[in-house]
Amino acid sequence: MSDTLFDPGPPTITTAKERPDLSADARRTIRDRDLMDVGIHPATRKPLAGTGLTCATCVHHHAVTHYTSRAKTWHKCDLHRLGTSHSAASDIRTSWPACVLYQPGDDQ
Repeated sequence: MSDTLFDPGPPTITTAKERPDLSADARRTIRDRDLMDVGIHPATRKPLAGTGLTCATCVHHHAVTHYTSRAKTWHKCDLHRLGTSHSAASDIRTSWPACVLYQPGDDQ
């Protein structure tokens, strides 16, 4: 029996951009996770601080609540590379590890 019968060939790397079957939010989640895996913060594109702190306690984090519904809240960063917009692309997650621009908030 030949070993090449079950050889899958060289591994292929599929980036989020190459996955048109996924929604934009799903591709963004994959891209953000990939950036954090290599030590880069998705919002600021700065290195991760590695201190165990998260964006939730940073002074640059703020929560935006929709004026007609208190049930909808989005988390934003003042230092986001895209600025603060009404787009999901500028949202952050409070569980993300802090970047090197982290400053403790008032509640710290």
